[in-house]
Amino acid sequence: TCDSRQKNFFQGDETILVLGICGSHDGSACIVKDGLPIAFIATERITRKKKERGVTKEVVEYLLQAAKCEWDDIDYVTFVNWFDMGDGAGRPLWADQREGRVKLFGANGGPYLAASFQEFYDSCVPMLQTALEIDLYGHKYPCFLADHHFAHNATAFLTSPFDRSACLSVDYLDGRARSYMVGVFDRKAGRFDRIRTGTDFDAGQIFGQVTDFLGFYPSLDGAGKTMALAAYGDPRNPGGPAPWPSTRDGTTLLNGDPFASMLFANGVERLPDRRCFVPQLEGEGGQADPNWLKAEDWDSDRSANLAASVQNYLEVSLGNMVEAIRRELGNVSDNKLCLSGGTLLNVVANGRVLWGSPASYAPDEVYLHPACGDDGLSIGPAMYLSHWLDSTYRTKKITKNIHRIEGGRLYKPSEIDLSIKAESGVKVVAGGEGCTLQAVQTVALMLAEGQVVALFDGKSEAGPRALGHRSILGDPRDADMRDHLNAKVKKRESFRPFAPIVLEDQAGDLFSEGYANPFMLYSVEVKDPDKLPAATHVDGTARYQTANADSGVIFQILEAFYAHTECPALINTSFNVKGQPIVESPDDALSCFLETEIDYLLLGGRLLAKVGDERDWDGAPVDYDSAVA
Repeated sequence: TCDSRQKNFFQGDETILVLGICGSHDGSACIVKDGLPIAFIATERITRKKKERGVTKEVVEYLLQAAKCEWDDIDYVTFVNWFDMGDGAGRPLWADQREGRVKLFGANGGPYLAASFQEFYDSCVPMLQTALEIDLYGHKYPCFLADHHFAHNATAFLTSPFDRSACLSVDYLDGRARSYMVGVFDRKAGRFDRIRTGTDFDAGQIFGQVTDFLGFYPSLDGAGKTMALAAYGDPRNPGGPAPWPSTRDGTTLLNGDPFASMLFANGVERLPDRRCFVPQLEGEGGQADPNWLKAEDWDSDRSANLAASVQNYLEVSLGNMVEAIRRELGNVSDNKLCLSGGTLLNVVANGRVLWGSPASYAPDEVYLHPACGDDGLSIGPAMYLSHWLDSTYRTKKITKNIHRIEGGRLYKPSEIDLSIKAESGVKVVAGGEGCTLQAVQTVALMLAEGQVVALFDGKSEAGPRALGHRSILGDPRDADMRDHLNAKVKKRESFRPFAPIVLEDQAGDLFSEGYANPFMLYSVEVKDPDKLPAATHVDGTARYQTANADSGVIFQILEAFYAHTECPALINTSFNVKGQPIVESPDDALSCFLETEIDYLLLGGRLLAKVGDERDWDGAPVDYDSAVA
């Protein structure tokens, strides 16, 4: 029973396994063993429905397989956003859509009510609510609910290298009524002190509203388009009748001086009132307002200038907030900062935090988790509960990048071979089990000759960005490569840029800042855009990612490409097309490969071509050796 399980663990008799679940958009699940995450997966990777809420039984079973455990091995469950975007009657929307197969019970054994969660939500202690009981597809466990913004901050801090840090999470909204939270985490004490939260810092909300108005609806999926389009506009000329709100100054925020939401207080009339809880996912009733601009008119001055204006608003407001945090909390947080929340996927704003003028923090003083959006919410509370149950876990730290710890599961060579044999449209042209030198060298030559190569290597990454495990690669020196990838491969808007991945020890030669950046979460200036025309945005910046020997096969490909071309960088974009999640399984990879104009696929060390491609790459290793001799 739940009671006997709980007694055993408080006595320290066995190891502790915690299943973390996120019930909001970008649903996910995570398994934490003895204080550290060992498996993680975003729901959309399994269901193949982008931004899908919550979890399904299939997702949990996939995660159990990745962690090599069974349903009965789970000891506790943590849950974030149980009532996320509910139906108004206190019922969780995503659970209702799955015929109530997930049920939550209160301390008295009766149904858990929305009023009980509201009481917890309104309390001054935003960590974990008292143990409840969850029936998860017929399996019952003690369950703790976690606050949304606490979960963001916990994921960022507990996966960071810091012992103590200030934390800032910024989101559109947390599913109820808050858009941000500031606090301080202390690892050894196992303590989180909430300093401030509310809706009075609403930069993320305004950014989302403008994104929808630009026609990039829903903003949950379109915010990156606004960020990209901003480089084409003039922030001084937003192009609308309403006065643009002044940038949010964080000076008074931490001193407890609240003021009204800027979005509504300033009356941005050009943005129709969408309100906060209009559903935004397919099948939930959301729809674009006919008064909004059209996405296809992105190349108008009005759209570009409005995007530039709201991007500048976000950058300056976030910079003000971060400077205030350092000034007010630096002495109690070791001058460290962990950032989280979907708004922090804005790499241009993140770059301003580190390299803006004046700089508030040094790069080694700031940490962002790669899944800093809602998909990462399942990780932090599960880690926090594990640390609370056994304080010895608090000193454990992740020693490698989170995407190298555990993401999805590892597919066996036999599984990959079966998928290849079942697909009549592909053939193996090089490589085999593992990744051979021949396959790596051949890929390097293919890329140097203008081919597009997809990479499927090991376990999938945590977060929405390609980090070298589910990637599409191209030559950044080819000025036409960006347009080709957008039109023929990714099938998306032509103004959207592509990010470079670079050998870590060569980053300083290409970019204004040469620090390790393994998660592709900062944008910096490119020193010589002519060297990387396909990976440099129109404003001369790039969202670069660094790779080292721990990064897997992508590092070997980069080294081979560098030896052949004297260019230590490649275009690295996620292995998917517009409107689809990043591929997870070998079958997903093969389907995407065959449905696009990707030329070759390196799948678990096997280099594949499409049937009918008769180009001979057998001589590639010899040519490569002579080229680098």
